[in-house]
Amino acid sequence: ANASIVRFLISKKHFGTNSLFGKDMSHWQGPSLIVYNDAVFEQRDFDSISKIGNASKLEKLTSTGRFGLGFNSVYHWTDLPSFISGSKLVIFDPHKRYLPSGSDGSRGIKIHFSGSNLAETFSDQIKPFCYFGCNGTDFFPGTL
Repeated sequence: ANASIVRFLISKKHFGTNSLFGKDMSHWQGPSLIVYNDAVFEQRDFDSISKIGNASKLEKLTSTGRFGLGFNSVYHWTDLPSFISGSKLVIFDPHKRYLPSGSDGSRGIKIHFSGSNLAETFSDQIKPFCYFGCNGTDFFPGTL
């Protein structure tokens, strides 16, 4: 995604659990490892990352994750990886354990939050992302 800045932050903070997407999301309110970069996902990045284990970058010799393992490495750290990029919040729940189940049987969510009341309605869900200038309401010029 052509990032020129990457930062890591270990947060020992625990966040509230009253306004989450579901009660089981309370297990993921801290502590956390927060990784920031100054690049914003494009649609092809979202498409690629949602294909777990798919080597869609095989022809891109300089691309991280060209064997389909790049993002999959986060599953060594968490069962519920999540990130904000631009105006989107993405949460993967591959085992369907934590997010409230939807009728489509999906294994995660992607929400366009910019200009919405998501940060107000689900403030405890959004607060763990409020680092490096992200507020969960406005477009964020990077990825967390």
